[in-house]
Amino acid sequence: MKHITYISKSYFLKTKNSKPNRSFTLLEVAVAIALIAAGIYATMALAGSSFRVMDRQKNKSIAISLAKEGMEIIRNIRDENWLVGKTLEDGSNDDWRDGLNEGIRDIDYKNHKISGAGATEDCKDDGQVLKLDSNNGYQHENGNDTIFKRLMAISREQDLDGDTNTGNDLLVKVIVCWTERGGEQKEVILEDHLYNWK
Repeated sequence: MKHITYISKSYFLKTKNSKPNRSFTLLEVAVAIALIAAGIYATMALAGSSFRVMDRQKNKSIAISLAKEGMEIIRNIRDENWLVGKTLEDGSNDDWRDGLNEGIRDIDYKNHKISGAGATEDCKDDGQVLKLDSNNGYQHENGNDTIFKRLMAISREQDLDGDTNTGNDLLVKVIVCWTERGGEQKEVILEDHLYNWK
């Protein structure tokens, strides 16, 4: 007699339709979390770096504008002196440099009020702190202190045009300095040579 082995139908169903175990191990989960965390950290670091760069560029742009404003104030005083015909002690009326002495530190844009004393080019120690008023104007009297200092360095004793007459020349430097986050010192220097073109 033949021996017949009977195999259940359910055995074939299990083996035929069974899938391999697809669950994650603890190591795979840890690696996935580490990769996601690294991606998030890199994105945050890049965003933080971008904000710092934008902040520095904003500060530099403001400093350039403040330096240009300072130079424009000096030009306005020069032109105003010509228009009103400022007179010298000897009675002549050609003192186009009146009020633009080597001892000034800064001139306020509102009223041309001169501040400071002593010739210097050290903005960090001798620059005048600029305040931001309620109209978003930078000046010296009202408002909150900003990170910016401005210093005007004027030289009346240089012969800039080679005519051997220093009375026709004015060397002007406007320096704006500030301290970035982290303590890094920055400054913008704008230099111009003004002449007696009248």
